[in-house]
Amino acid sequence: MRRACRRLIPPTTWEPRPESVDRVLDKVLRGHEPYPAWVVRQPFTFVRANAAAETLFPGLTQLSPAQLIDVWFGPGPFRDQVVNWPEVVRAGLTALRHAAADTGDAEVIRLLQRAQAHTRDRLVMSETYVEASPVICPVFGLGGQIVRTISTVMRFETAIEVTTSQLRIELMFPADDAAEAYFRAHGQPNRRQL
Repeated sequence: MRRACRRLIPPTTWEPRPESVDRVLDKVLRGHEPYPAWVVRQPFTFVRANAAAETLFPGLTQLSPAQLIDVWFGPGPFRDQVVNWPEVVRAGLTALRHAAADTGDAEVIRLLQRAQAHTRDRLVMSETYVEASPVICPVFGLGGQIVRTISTVMRFETAIEVTTSQLRIELMFPADDAAEAYFRAHGQPNRRQL
């Protein structure tokens, strides 16, 4: 069997097709339920969300990158519900700075400037602290409960195809038993939490 597979698909020439990548994305999103997960394309476009993500932040996949910056960094429900907003926003600014420096992309630079304009009047954590942290740990105040989370990112680092290399999957996990219970109880889609 192995010899037959090697003849059909030589390991040095096989490249995944877009439908193969889509299958992986769908499996990761579905498999991460009841916790939120998003597929994000650079510079700041939410392409897909699982049901838990749509419950937590309805409609993110419908917003333009500039609208997402306004929601994430500007006044409104996100800022009001994220208990540690300065820490989370500083991590977001740091990621945008890195993306702008790495790519030199004019759109990323505009998004960074837009985010910075939203945060000029607000106290945010020192970048030194954020640089030392390998993960972002948003703490939400949702329905009278404190929901502690840990967010991490899955990337296609070795992707040869440009579109796939621009994708990442953002995964949110409960950081404690209370957050676990919250996500299990609120995993129903179309129930606005923020």
